[in-house]
Amino acid sequence: MKGRLRGLTVSVIGGDRRAVFMAEELLREGAQVKLAGHTVSLPSIQVVTTVGAAVRGADAVVFPLPGVRDDGSVTASAEPLLVREEDLAFLHEGVPVFTGFAGHYLGKLADRLQLRLVEVAPRDDFA
Repeated sequence: MKGRLRGLTVSVIGGDRRAVFMAEELLREGAQVKLAGHTVSLPSIQVVTTVGAAVRGADAVVFPLPGVRDDGSVTASAEPLLVREEDLAFLHEGVPVFTGFAGHYLGKLADRLQLRLVEVAPRDDFA
């Protein structure tokens, strides 16, 4: 069923080539997609260079499986990105933030900003 995400904006931040594949699939499902930390050129996907630009207007945020390191950095194919509180403050309260593993840094930010942190790696149905 294509188009399940029509009308939603999803930000994919960092990661490796798998993040690009995810962005393409989200687009096929009807989402508007912002991709940060990659130097690809993809039709209909907005490629941005900062976390702040990626999360503005986002209905959901996806971080890579390793998550955000305790120094606030995220691996990316272009160069590491820095996740700052002022960047995530652009998100509305309750916006889901998906990550493989939620480290201490991202957990504290999500609590402080009242974001809905969804940690997928510990889930049995994800494995």
